[in-house]
Amino acid sequence: MEIAATAVGVLGLVGLYSTCIETLDALSSAARYGIDRELLQTKIEVERVRLMIWGDAVGLAHVQLLVGKEEPTEDELAGIDEALQRMALRDAVAGLLTCFVRTFEDIGNLQKRYGLVPRDPTGATGASSTTAAPDTVARHPAREPLTATFRRTYARFQDRAAAAQRQATPLTKATWAVADEKKFRALIGELRAINDSLTSLLPAVRDRSRVRMRDEIMRATDLGQLQTLGRVGGGQGAGAEGGARCAAYAGAAAGGAEDAGSAVGDSTSGDALTSAANEARACFLYKTSDSLMCYAWLSGIEEVPELEGAADSERPALRSLPGPVIPVADGLLRMDVEADPMYAGWSPGSTSLTGFSRELNFWRKVDALEKTTEPSWTRTSNIVPLSSDLILKRWVAIVKDGLGNGWTEKKGYDSVRELLGPSDYVWLNQDERYKVRHQISDLLAAMNASPVPGLQESISIGVLANIDQATPKLDVGFIDFLLQMLLARELTLRMAKVQQQQQQQQQQQQQRRWYGGVTVRIVHDLVAAELWSQNMDFITSQDRFEPRKAVQTRQVGGILAFAEEMRWPYLSEIRETARKLLASEASKMALDIRTWDWLGGLVLPGALFPLAVIGTLYSMSPTLSTRMPGTTVKIHRGNYGIVYPQASYWTARSVLGKVLAPLSQADAETAGGKTKCLGGWVGPCPSPSLPESTFGLLAQLKGRPPSWVAEDAGADGDTPTAAASAAQSQQVNAVEWALPVPPPPSADMVALQTLRLTKVAVTQPADNDDDDGVRGDHAPPMYLARLDFRLARGKLMATMTLQSNSVFVAAMPCRDGPHRIKPGTGADYMFRTLGVEALPRAELDGGATAVTVINATGGPAAETFARAWCSEKGTNAVVWRRGEGCCFKCALMVAGRESVAAGVLIMC
Repeated sequence: MEIAATAVGVLGLVGLYSTCIETLDALSSAARYGIDRELLQTKIEVERVRLMIWGDAVGLAHVQLLVGKEEPTEDELAGIDEALQRMALRDAVAGLLTCFVRTFEDIGNLQKRYGLVPRDPTGATGASSTTAAPDTVARHPAREPLTATFRRTYARFQDRAAAAQRQATPLTKATWAVADEKKFRALIGELRAINDSLTSLLPAVRDRSRVRMRDEIMRATDLGQLQTLGRVGGGQGAGAEGGARCAAYAGAAAGGAEDAGSAVGDSTSGDALTSAANEARACFLYKTSDSLMCYAWLSGIEEVPELEGAADSERPALRSLPGPVIPVADGLLRMDVEADPMYAGWSPGSTSLTGFSRELNFWRKVDALEKTTEPSWTRTSNIVPLSSDLILKRWVAIVKDGLGNGWTEKKGYDSVRELLGPSDYVWLNQDERYKVRHQISDLLAAMNASPVPGLQESISIGVLANIDQATPKLDVGFIDFLLQMLLARELTLRMAKVQQQQQQQQQQQQQRRWYGGVTVRIVHDLVAAELWSQNMDFITSQDRFEPRKAVQTRQVGGILAFAEEMRWPYLSEIRETARKLLASEASKMALDIRTWDWLGGLVLPGALFPLAVIGTLYSMSPTLSTRMPGTTVKIHRGNYGIVYPQASYWTARSVLGKVLAPLSQADAETAGGKTKCLGGWVGPCPSPSLPESTFGLLAQLKGRPPSWVAEDAGADGDTPTAAASAAQSQQVNAVEWALPVPPPPSADMVALQTLRLTKVAVTQPADNDDDDGVRGDHAPPMYLARLDFRLARGKLMATMTLQSNSVFVAAMPCRDGPHRIKPGTGADYMFRTLGVEALPRAELDGGATAVTVINATGGPAAETFARAWCSEKGTNAVVWRRGEGCCFKCALMVAGRESVAAGVLIMC
């Protein structure tokens, strides 16, 4: 089979790839009739699955090889990884695949070098080996070893194999058996090396393939196949994952309640499950030069939404991006981490695993993100003039019926051309011009070149909707804004249509579909269009848009409930304004633009939401409306609050907000029971009694970015060493499955006494040209926060200085717990326990223990004290609630070096 390794097109690559898959299938069949058939066949199947998943990730698996087909379709080409469209890389991949194929062209090599012998239908072999006689070869095939584990991958390739153009090779023309296991193992090693080389050529694809393989293994339920994977893995690749999944089963089978009476609970003797595989991790993290990604798995933990659960229609998730926008919002979420619906953890002031990765990526690149300016776009072709009647008619129709019944790509093309004018392109294939992806590209180009200012500049939908009044010098008006919203709505629905088509064709891959030109400005416009379509009605008789009555009632009730729960100053004035808004038509009242946005449900989610709440409260109070803070804060850093003489309020992402948030779980009658965590704010909190705070002082807090222990440990990943106790050494070298036991609950009580703010000097840049802040005249004062606590048992006072903006990760629920520690991995679970009384004198542990467990079960104030200690010491922490969802072993796993590397576990 003579195929050139250079200048190979996509179809040539697909042909080579298909031949490799068929070759591995034939090898797997040969391994069925070997001496150690189950292990050998599993090893081959692992390499076959790796190649399947790799081909799926780069898009080769989606190209059908049919008789007479000369070139791939446009849809197939669109699914090919961009890297393979570079000639040099495509040639390198072709060379490796050709190497794979040529390995099996020489029949003599198959028998002499790799220990394969021909097999006739009766099961007899045609040649013997020096290491195995023909009569020792198994006559009956083993069962398919991995079909249950990799069910999705096998199912995806079944239909493809049926329709594919098969190409016979010397190996696939005959049937074979393994007669020399040692030689055959050498062949497996060569195939593994080729697979490794393929994945190393495309690092991004390699990472996605690893995630996909691990995901399928962790979802597997066939214990026999997992045991086989664990035995053949040798601590590497899929075998290690299979052994890790077995560990979860072992923990579930062992069962038993956590015993608080000893450091290590009952053990279960190791058996076939005890393999050389690595222990299952609570999460999988990999770092690139661009970002940190986190994943949660079945054997350890799973992501969960906040305690409030999924929002219903009566309580929409106002602080997070709308669902239809999220698939294309990565650019915005890098900067606005709070807009991710998966950001928050179940504990107030905490993050989920997703939120943790978002926080760390943000703080690692925040300076560059704040200075980034998006490119400006211009349109070379003339803009088609559109009548306002046409735009209004199209808007009403798309809100009511979406893309419409019986929508086709041809109809979609015609509707886009009606809005944008004739296309700038001439297509040789007339059917290609109707493709929905080209409609999406045209809509993106038109939106980026719109004369309407972006929301990253105005940060108010109301300002854009009333742009002719707000900035009369601009040659744009409301109808231009509505056209932008119409284009955004058309774009959102088409993107959803593409996703639906992918799901129907069962071609949805691990990565999201990428669209060129989706800037932050575009994402903001998509959000604005979503909110405008949901909350605003066009009143034909009055020729204007107004908030729907139900939306207005919901919004007024929501801001009033917030003010009452938070005990906001000047509450009586806010109540009176709310009564007037509900009693009469808002359109007849003179409204501040902030109130107008709020009443219409047009507040942008994410970091802008907390400030919108404050702006609305100020505008609803006659006393405060003329004293709106005129200072600038860095909105996306979220490290600020507002101080009044009687109380203070802090954003949930601020240094103080994260530390004081646990007080919201206190009983109403206890100290701290008045504190709430609502709308991105934590309060009312103690007031530092600043003299200039009579009508509210917007204060920015000082705090270092959070650290990540795994980065600070050095590139070599070495861990600090210290002498371990006898008990610890025994645990490290244990050969049994050990159940770790948490410390017993503590009755030590803590009370928060005072909050103190100390003003610090801030060097202002010469030119403040970024837009990351509320418009104002000068920067707000910056303060360093200190909290004074009283320890009940020791009757001592302790002061914590909040030096860093630590991240507190809520331990996610595990499945089938409690789990046990796999033999040989005890060092990753060694911990020391600190009570709250010991915290004032404690330092971060630099010894052999993997995790410091802070016993803060004495109440919400004790957890607040523990969080304050973490902020003072400059470390992140994992928050774990005993007996709810996550077992102690998995909590230690999350906090340990191999997971989020916090090194601290707060037990509450």
